[in-house]
Order: sequence, then structure tokens, then C-alpha cells
Amino acid sequence: MNQHNLTQEVAQSISKVIAYLSEEEMDFLENPTETHIQHSIRKIETWFSELTGYQAIPVEASSDHRFIREVNVQYRLQETKREVLRDAKQVAGLTRLLLPDNSREHFLAFYLDGSHQIASYSVISTGTANATLVYPREIFQRAVLTGAVSVILAHNHPSGSVQPSESDFAITKKLIECGEVLKIAVLDHVVVSDQGFTSLREESSLW
Repeated sequence: MNQHNLTQEVAQSISKVIAYLSEEEMDFLENPTETHIQHSIRKIETWFSELTGYQAIPVEASSDHRFIREVNVQYRLQETKREVLRDAKQVAGLTRLLLPDNSREHFLAFYLDGSHQIASYSVISTGTANATLVYPREIFQRAVLTGAVSVILAHNHPSGSVQPSESDFAITKKLIECGEVLKIAVLDHVVVSDQGFTSLREESSLW
């Protein structure tokens, strides 16, 4: 079965599940049975596994008939060579390219693998002309999802100054400490403007 036909099969089965949830049959939600909802869900799981390579594994149902499902994510090697981040100048250049605009502060994170290749990046937050809020959870959640072993942080200063603020030092210190707990190293935090940049790793004693 090719992917197009497989997708059609999945869509048809989803439509059947939706049909089961008509007003006349809403009682199935209170007392689901194998012959009604679960049969189609199991078919969807099988086809989804064939289509994506993911596998949904239902564990023993609890007393209220809910399921907890474990998903096995299969990592595949990428044939394309990814860029290696070597220094703050390179980080600054990439940051300028990725900024949505330079009228507000944007906080970015670059997620690296064991060879310092970029596995992914994310615009963590967007703020005002002179400030942006950053939460460690938002940064390290993405790091875990991408399998990163280290992260490099960057944000822009629309004013043109690359002098780190007290809050820049404070959040960097906090993120370094969070990374140590998770064994995901924070390698640097680069402040970027249109014309220049500053590496907090080179200009501070945080590391």
C-alpha cells in the first residue's frame, strides 16, 4: 500500500470514529467497548505506525477505561551535513539571519549535537524594544526533544549596544545552572546588534 492510499485509509477510519460520536451514540464515551470505538482506534494505530514509523503501545486500562500510551520515537540519520558552530562571530551572523525583525528583542537558542553541529534552533521568546522574558523550561524542553547535548543562547539589542545588562548576566547564570542539572551544557550567550556582538563567555566569569 502506497503512502497516498494509506493516508486515505487512515482518514476513512478517523471519519468512522467521528461518526461513532454522533449525538445518538455519545454514551460510548461513558462506556466504550471494543466493538464500537476501540476497534477503529486500533486500526488507526496500526496504520499510523506503518505510515510514520512510530508505535503507540497501549498499557493495561485503568478502572475508568482510559489509556496511557508510550510512543517510541525512532531517530534516523540525516544525509545532509549540518552546520558546525565554532565561535561567537558565527553565532551572531546566524542570529541576524534568523531574527524576525530588529525592532524588538528576540531570544534564540541553538541546539547542538555531540559534534557541535546544529540539530535545531528556536526563537524562544519575543519581547519589547529593550526586554524579553525567558523561561528555562522553554529552552530545555526543546533541548530534550531534539536530543541536544549542548545549547548556545543569543539575543539581539535593537538599540545597537552589545553591552550585556544585569538581567542578561542573571538569566545566563540561571540557565547554566539548569543545564548542569540536566547535563545539557550552556556553551555561550551572545548579545547581537546590527554591527557587533558580545560573548558573555568571553566577557564574564560565569563559566
